[in-house]
Amino acid sequence: MAKDKHFDECMVAASKLELEGKVVEAGCMRVAASNDYSNWKAVPKPLLREVPLLHHSHSGTGVCCYCFTPMDDWEPMEKCQGRYDK
Repeated sequence: MAKDKHFDECMVAASKLELEGKVVEAGCMRVAASNDYSNWKAVPKPLLREVPLLHHSHSGTGVCCYCFTPMDDWEPMEKCQGRYDK
């Protein structure tokens, strides 16, 4: 019975949307009417990773604002130890 109620509600909504000239929305409601969501599965969220705190330099200074290491000594994607609590 629940599936029939879902189908009927979606089809009524689709008809109302068509009368209002909202053809795309009506099509979406017709697709929703045929889907009873019986195959719905929750998708787990990905784990959040630590955001690395990298060196940072203001324009023209040439050194890190936190640890004062010259830019020439930085490795690509190198964490700045001056930005981490010790």
